[in-house]
Amino acid sequence: MKSDGKCHACNRPHASGYAETGNCIVTQCDDGFHPYGDKCISDSFDCTDTIPHATKAVVTWDEAKNTFGVCTLISCDEEAGYHAESNACIPDERACVVDNGVGTQSWNNGWQSCTVTSCNAGFTPDNNDQNCVPCDNLMVGGEVAVSSYARACEIASCMYQGEKYRLDIDNNECKPICTDQDDDTGTRYWDEGSKKCVQHCKDGYLNW
Repeated sequence: MKSDGKCHACNRPHASGYAETGNCIVTQCDDGFHPYGDKCISDSFDCTDTIPHATKAVVTWDEAKNTFGVCTLISCDEEAGYHAESNACIPDERACVVDNGVGTQSWNNGWQSCTVTSCNAGFTPDNNDQNCVPCDNLMVGGEVAVSSYARACEIASCMYQGEKYRLDIDNNECKPICTDQDDDTGTRYWDEGSKKCVQHCKDGYLNW
């Protein structure tokens, strides 16, 4: 470099080579730097602030393309419950699909199996908390006895309540009240057509 009729050393930081012509045009830099006009600039710079919940992210120089690449995620805030996935910081817990309910998955070097967190009314978690299965009190004598649930396995009403079943609140079950009967007092049976309990008392007996 010429100044006041004298030549002075360029002395650009990290520069190790200059062009034969021009004013201190850098042609070669120390490792970790690359030429940029009359100076050397770092091959990487921090871009952590551009990725939410990141603790480290950098942009690096692509020598083949002669340009900087994209911001690359290095690490996430694990203490806050985030992990790196697809160049983004993702929460370590997410919702997942469970038939007749809601589930969650946790991250542990990969997404773990879906675990039931709650089931729809009429369903309860299975023994492994992997699925929601029908409540045990749904059936009576091999047929469906419950018509609706209030929540979980709490029965709200029974099928043909007051005719075929009555709701035993204390035991949370539907109990049959129209069982087949044919004895000295009379007869009783369920009429599938009318969905009614039909009773006939013999002389000397009253229906109560």
